[in-house]
Amino acid sequence: MSNQNKIKNIIFDLGAVLIDLDASKTTKCFGTKISPLYAEKMNPDFINIAHKFERGELSAAKFRKKVCEIFNIVISSEAFDECWNAMIGTMPTNRINMLLQVRKEYRIFVLSNTNEIHNKYFMEQDFWESKVFEKVYLSNLVGMRKPEPEIFELVLNENNLLPEETVFVDDNAENIEAAKKLGIKALLVDKEVEIILNDYLKNRK
Repeated sequence: MSNQNKIKNIIFDLGAVLIDLDASKTTKCFGTKISPLYAEKMNPDFINIAHKFERGELSAAKFRKKVCEIFNIVISSEAFDECWNAMIGTMPTNRINMLLQVRKEYRIFVLSNTNEIHNKYFMEQDFWESKVFEKVYLSNLVGMRKPEPEIFELVLNENNLLPEETVFVDDNAENIEAAKKLGIKALLVDKEVEIILNDYLKNRK
């Protein structure tokens, strides 16, 4: 394989790729049909404000207020955040070890759709190894979210990455297709990312 096409960079999603998620825990905690994963059949008003929250267009206080209005919930800010974060699991040791291994050969980044409440929570957890990555891009801090092409272009341009030398790893098919349209290699995973990615990279050498 020519050097032009060799993979040199890996961009990882966080939730359900590196960090385990269980949205049912958030739904159960609220006791209503609220899910951070915004299933298509859910309340469109909720989806709209959730996406705005992910772009950093709403403060946590305004987001809590609007969600409570939509779903007729009475809950404290602390209890709201506890429920909103209930879905977040851990980053298993084998995934951390995988990241430490791949960074020896590749430049690695994070590109995640997330929000102010989740950010504060998972950045405080012991499993969060932020120093592993060259740079972390969080949607609410850059004002864009996947699958908007501009957020992919931001990562590429700021770090001088060539699309054909970059693989994007995500669990969302829409995000994968958006990356491919920009010429980025893309890998759809929903579990065992360390195994799937290892096999992919072996085949690219």
